[in-house]
Amino acid sequence: MKRFALVASAAALLVVLVGVLFAQEGPGPMPGGPSNGTAPAWLNMDRGARDEMRIDTLLTDATLIGDERRAARVALEAKTQARQELTDALGKLRSTAENMRSSDEQLNQTIAAYNEALAKYNATVEEQDTQLAEKLCVRSRALCLALGIIDNGLGTRGGSSRRGGSDSGPQGADSRGGPHFPGAPAGE
Repeated sequence: MKRFALVASAAALLVVLVGVLFAQEGPGPMPGGPSNGTAPAWLNMDRGARDEMRIDTLLTDATLIGDERRAARVALEAKTQARQELTDALGKLRSTAENMRSSDEQLNQTIAAYNEALAKYNATVEEQDTQLAEKLCVRSRALCLALGIIDNGLGTRGGSSRRGGSDSGPQGADSRGGPHFPGAPAGE
């Protein structure tokens, strides 16, 4: 009988210890995130920091150095700013269109503002890409085009056009078809 009580006590102690160990591990991994149960670092960054990280990654992937890297950074930063302005105009258009109290005049004004932002964005992309291409050797130009640093119609890494769609990446697309990565360089 004593032996049975000793085994039962040992088993109960083992169950308690295992429970304590698992309780200290936290909630477990987040889908798509690191295995330690925390959110990916980019989720905690402000837009500027995410943009900077994205630009650095693209430039590293393109293996650009020196003057070519600086020129590509300037182009990406200008296109990122233009992309953000276009994203903001799209948000205003969407909210105005979804507001059932918006008048036809308000809708027309918002459509015109969006079209103006789109034209400005397209002009910025074309200008920046032209200037950048002139500063790159042919291999760097080919890599920048393949990666979407220079607009290729399909976005970075062939994921989407700057005119819509979605790109593959950790952040996922807006559930209503909005831009994949607010403020991202052309094609994101």
